[in-house]
Amino acid sequence: MAISDWYALCKEGVQLNDFACHFLKLDKLYEFTVLTKIVHAFQDIGFVNKAREWHNMSVKVFGGEASSERPSSSPFNYYRWTYNEHLTIELWYEPRIYTIKNARENDLVVVKSEYYESDSYYLTPDFVFKLKWDDKSQADYFIMDAKHSSDKSVEKNYVKALTEKYLNSVHVRTIHCLQNPIKAIWALYARGEDWISGYGVAHSVLGANTIFPSIMGVLVDTKSTSIFKDCFMALLGKLNTMHTYEENMYLNAVEIRRKANLEIRNESQENNAIEQENEVLN
Repeated sequence: MAISDWYALCKEGVQLNDFACHFLKLDKLYEFTVLTKIVHAFQDIGFVNKAREWHNMSVKVFGGEASSERPSSSPFNYYRWTYNEHLTIELWYEPRIYTIKNARENDLVVVKSEYYESDSYYLTPDFVFKLKWDDKSQADYFIMDAKHSSDKSVEKNYVKALTEKYLNSVHVRTIHCLQNPIKAIWALYARGEDWISGYGVAHSVLGANTIFPSIMGVLVDTKSTSIFKDCFMALLGKLNTMHTYEENMYLNAVEIRRKANLEIRNESQENNAIEQENEVLN
């Protein structure tokens, strides 16, 4: 829904009182503010912008369909950046995540059992990030919702609710199966402490030992993006460390298998040599 549509709700004739309209506008304007702050934060970090597009989200696929005709009242809702030539980051603003009936390969899909066969059901997070590392086959996803609220309210009412809403309900469709790629679920709020965690410090990116997915709330106020930048870069760093560890574990497993196969082959060759020697002696 466009920002102008939210303003239209407060026109005369709509049965909403001034108090309700005030908060409808604040919530939507805060979402747009956060989008702007994220774009500026990435620029400050040094991410290189490669694309800024408007996608028609009414097209029934994840992320909608790129269009050259952006409504004047709608913000750009798709961005793509690169970082250090090894990482590509995509951002969708208010994308629709459909069920498997409308999913292409490598699309996010909703896997809720009660809606699995639905052709029209979808979830709409405020922000979806996709991270593709050049040396990794699978992509990582972050889901974030913006709440024009305080840290206490977000901690009490939203962090766990967002986790229940998205963590086990959203997967990615691959050629072989459905996988859960969600590495972060964050609630972004307007005032209060720098960050909060709904599941303990281990699920934040600022603890000594991070558990993925990262589940936390992060302050994004109108004055500065420093907290968001610090937390986002910490998230990237911890995620890269995890992937490096996974890669090393895989390489170690491959080496162990190679050595085991070599020992089996050598043992088999020795046995064959002994058998041949016995045949000659006989």
